[in-house]
Amino acid sequence: KIGFIDKYLKFSSVFESFPIDVDTFLHFSELEESTLSKLINDAEKLNLDETAFYHRFSELFIHNVKETNRYSSDEIAAFLEYLTQFQTCFPLYCGGIFKTLQSIKDVQDVYCLLSNKSIPEQCQRRLSNDIYLRLKDLSISDFSRFMKLSAEKLKLDYKPSFKSIAGTILEIYLQYQVRGIHFRGKNDLDNLKTLFCCSIQFANNSSLSLLLECIIETCDDQNATCIRRIIKLFEMLSDLDNGLQNFDPSSIVKDDWIAYFIPRWPIDWIQISCDVYEHLISISRNNKWILYLWERFVLLSLLDVQPTQCETNLEEFNVWLKNAKIDVHNGNDYLSAFLITSLFHNVEPFLKELALPEMDHIICYLLNLKNQARNLSSSVETNLKSFEIFCERINKIIRNIVCLTAPRSIFQETPNRLKSNILNLFVSDPSLFTTFKISDDLLHFPKIHPSILNLRNQQQPNDIVLSNGLVDIVQRTSDWIKWYDGFIDTFLPILDWLNSYEVQGINNIMLAVKEGRRGTFQVFIMRTTIQQIADILETLKNHLFRLCYLFNCLKPVMVIDNGITKRLSQEFIEEMKRSGSDKIIEVKERSSQLQTVKIQDRQL
Repeated sequence: KIGFIDKYLKFSSVFESFPIDVDTFLHFSELEESTLSKLINDAEKLNLDETAFYHRFSELFIHNVKETNRYSSDEIAAFLEYLTQFQTCFPLYCGGIFKTLQSIKDVQDVYCLLSNKSIPEQCQRRLSNDIYLRLKDLSISDFSRFMKLSAEKLKLDYKPSFKSIAGTILEIYLQYQVRGIHFRGKNDLDNLKTLFCCSIQFANNSSLSLLLECIIETCDDQNATCIRRIIKLFEMLSDLDNGLQNFDPSSIVKDDWIAYFIPRWPIDWIQISCDVYEHLISISRNNKWILYLWERFVLLSLLDVQPTQCETNLEEFNVWLKNAKIDVHNGNDYLSAFLITSLFHNVEPFLKELALPEMDHIICYLLNLKNQARNLSSSVETNLKSFEIFCERINKIIRNIVCLTAPRSIFQETPNRLKSNILNLFVSDPSLFTTFKISDDLLHFPKIHPSILNLRNQQQPNDIVLSNGLVDIVQRTSDWIKWYDGFIDTFLPILDWLNSYEVQGINNIMLAVKEGRRGTFQVFIMRTTIQQIADILETLKNHLFRLCYLFNCLKPVMVIDNGITKRLSQEFIEEMKRSGSDKIIEVKERSSQLQTVKIQDRQL
């Protein structure tokens, strides 16, 4: 059966003076129930004003879609693709079609068919918005099913525009329908996971960010401990699609999302049990999102490090490190590597090299990590540089200790700390001490004439033996310093007397004695000074006892005036000067208050 339009076209030359208008064409096309493809062809053959025609046809078309189901999904999609060449017509039809399609399945079909065609970018944005308007009232469950089907279509041979359109629909829906809603039920979490996997396939960072914020929020259970929240979050990230690894977490995750996941330093850290920590290590392997979040948790937690509590907190953390059974030889455990290196990097400015707290397990771990130095992340390597610089300072101090070039203050402060052998951890091989270039004479106690030693009645310290190790070296050197101080205190009056007569070389010795009281004075110079003093006193050995008696070198300070001690009389002070030495004397006898008098010189 040939319709009117076909006959008109067949005999168009006859009707040339009577061209058919838009309304007539629409009337007969509707009577004949023309297909969309035939409608397009006939309109082109009739040379109609297509823009005017499609504006007039839109109302009839929408009516047919809604009431008669005349057109198939394929026809509708092909027709919309054709209309993309008419900028004013496409929005008119696109919005009307998706409003009137009777089922979500029809929407899905037309959307998928259309997305696999060549759609200009401007029309893609319009299409995304119109589809969202149809889907906005769907529950998250129905919407997730819709997007899941879209994601499955994407796995087939679809054009890139499909991914862009799907990602935009998802982003708009999340922005207006999901954000701010608190999800707690298992079904809701499953739907979020589904949408999350879809956003990964659609490569839409905005929707990925919105969903990740929702997922993190679902793990933020105010009734759970901080560590339990972290476990829940890590487990959820571990279950998500592997495609997540193609995205950079630093460009998506915001610190304010994880405010309630940050462990308090050190309270929350030291409460992590061995089993829980092993579980965290297990689920974090090769998951850069979990590792990134762990880094943020650690760094934000360590902002609470207080200098005044640093030593105590380190000792507590050191105990936890042992109890958690963290293998100090296993550098492949990234969680521990980043945690411990970051901790040291943050506390290093507050540490004193020779007054380290009980942190042997921390030091052992860092030393092993430093020696392995392979396949470390850039973050761990950066943190480890702080420890390497710290080790260089420690090794320099140890070298100075062994060579006796360290200041005396080190030997006075260090022995008690060395009981824990913290410094010894930095010495990988004690036999290395024997390779230092140091004169044997410096390691032997000064040679002092027996007549001088007998006057003091104090045992002479032992020589220093490098092979005995660092602890023994420091302890023996400390004994030397104590003996030196006592030796100088005993014979200082005689040295003063010799200096008053300008005995050759005594002035330099007196300057060295004065400097020797300072903490920065080097031990080997002290040893040289003592040897010089002993040599001078040896020349007086036949008269030394008499001199000591005259200068009262061998007797303790005596208070000879038992008067009223609170009286600051010149006579009392002068008497104390005559019988005392360069010391501080506390006067306590029958006193109602304490009186401290510093004697700075001697009067014969």
